[in-house]
Amino acid sequence: MGTVTYSAMARTDMVDLWVWIASKSGADAADTITDRIERWLAMLADNPMMGQKELQTGLSARGDVTPFWPTRGRWVTA
Repeated sequence: MGTVTYSAMARTDMVDLWVWIASKSGADAADTITDRIERWLAMLADNPMMGQKELQTGLSARGDVTPFWPTRGRWVTA
């Protein structure tokens, strides 16, 4: 089982995200979204080869593994 380690900046970003969502949609929605993000991170830790291989970078990075992506300042779900 993989381990997710959050940097101080990542943890602050998660708290900021929770506060912003809670201010717009309530605490339940904020809990749902941040829990979903944490589940996806745990899944990535357990499955590091998940996703499509990124051939453009020349590295062995993988992309398109999460249902969230920023679009014009809004979070969109797949």
